[in-house]
Amino acid sequence: MAKHFTLDKYSKSMQDATIIEWFVQPGDVVNIADKLVHIETDKAAMDIEAPFQGCITKILVEPNMTVPIETALVVYSDKKGDAPESLIDKLNAKNADLLENYRKLQAQEQSKKPDVSVAPALKTDVEPVSGKKLPLSRLQKITAKKMLQSKSTIPCFYLNTKADVTELVEFRKELNSVSNVKVSFNDLIIYALGIAMEKYPVMTGRLTEDSIILADLVSVGLAVSAAAGLVAPVIKDVPSRSLIEVAAASTGLIEKAKANTLSPDDLEGASITVSNLGGFGIDSFIPVVLPGQCSIIGVGRIADACVSCNRAPAVRKIMNLNLSVDHKVVNGADASQFLDFLRKLLENTETFK
Repeated sequence: MAKHFTLDKYSKSMQDATIIEWFVQPGDVVNIADKLVHIETDKAAMDIEAPFQGCITKILVEPNMTVPIETALVVYSDKKGDAPESLIDKLNAKNADLLENYRKLQAQEQSKKPDVSVAPALKTDVEPVSGKKLPLSRLQKITAKKMLQSKSTIPCFYLNTKADVTELVEFRKELNSVSNVKVSFNDLIIYALGIAMEKYPVMTGRLTEDSIILADLVSVGLAVSAAAGLVAPVIKDVPSRSLIEVAAASTGLIEKAKANTLSPDDLEGASITVSNLGGFGIDSFIPVVLPGQCSIIGVGRIADACVSCNRAPAVRKIMNLNLSVDHKVVNGADASQFLDFLRKLLENTETFK
């Protein structure tokens, strides 16, 4: 008996997916959990495993096609053999209707938006040459759309502070000399953010029509530059984890981002994101809040600075922290107290012991 497998909704915001590569061909016998197809969604690229056992009889969607959820992708049967033409025709007709309706809906949504173009940061394998066109990946297009959405719908204000991390630098060095899991400065910031957001839960909020909904769990995203573009995997329930557990979780997510194997669940649930450009020699920058979150923190490099310490000049290690905040959700006083508390946490190594 012939059956079919449809494109499921693998994340809350997923509306469609692009078929990148099939791991099976007609005539192949697959078992449950065998790799079936590689797709790209609005969240991530991912491998879909077969939830069935049977013989592949017909692939309905070719690579490089973008189709909406509920599209029939493949036909399979209990035994080897061709699927009835009547079934193939019926599924193809249904797919065509789904695609046409989806395109109409997309066109309607686009017509309501301002005609503003954006230029996302390009990261392709094509060498930049004057006059040459650089193709955008699906992830870059999605990033551009989200950044435009942010700038169009999130009225932000911006706060800046400087943290004296002289002791924190030494603490990290000592910790990494004895720990099997290496702790990065991002890990320290994420861990401190977990504490700060528990103290100021309004910073986890998101706005609905008539209320602000606070997050059930304090989870923190980390911006990572991957081959396909910028992604922000999420360290879930940070306050429940030790510093070493936070470091292990972030290391695993970064490895998955570099390998392009993040799942939609890896990218959902953050209330705030950390974007650190210190490794590129950047002192300070203002990051853009991701839609669905109310704030993002931009971290600059740690640099030596001459400051007054106990009324005497001293060279200390200083790090810039820039907080972008959605003013629809959080007011200036709450955000200022939050950022100041975060600074104090980073300046006191007892926070991490």
